[in-house]
Amino acid sequence: MELSENNKRIFLGGVGAFLLAHIVYIVALIGMMRRSRTSTETPTDRGTPILNLSGAFAFSSLIFVMSSVLLGEGSKLPKGDVVLRSAIVVYACVIAAFGFAAFRRAVELGCFRKLGVFDGTLRYISGFHVFTAEQVSGYATFVGAVLFICSDTILALNRFHTEIPNGKRWVMLTYYAAQMMVALSTLRVE
Repeated sequence: MELSENNKRIFLGGVGAFLLAHIVYIVALIGMMRRSRTSTETPTDRGTPILNLSGAFAFSSLIFVMSSVLLGEGSKLPKGDVVLRSAIVVYACVIAAFGFAAFRRAVELGCFRKLGVFDGTLRYISGFHVFTAEQVSGYATFVGAVLFICSDTILALNRFHTEIPNGKRWVMLTYYAAQMMVALSTLRVE
């Protein structure tokens, strides 16, 4: 896939804008985690080491797999275009960091523990009414981050590797759902 210089500048400008947006999300999530640690509404915990390592491994693997797929065999990116290839890797790192920050916030708020996933019980599965507003926000942010990752992955695969059936529709569906979840995560329900 050969881009003209003008199209390449436009594409890199778009990647840069989304990159900055994800950095802002990361900074906001770190600020939310700091506030949660001092809040009395929802006690926080750092999560179990295995849970934290699992999350770190999953999001690090995302960077490796996406970079390998998008830059490896079958890639439509020009082999000698270091700028474009580097932009793809940097973007993968930042979106994985956003996903991990959302995951860490949900862990600290006890979102996964409340579901009974890690303590071996299903006693909390009865619904969201057992969660604080902050925990619902943590879930919404995490789901939004995962949907963003899905949207960007489909977009990157369609553009630089293999066309996915109805890929443009899936990109927009997951993108708007991600935006909605992240926006919902900021609402205060009293």
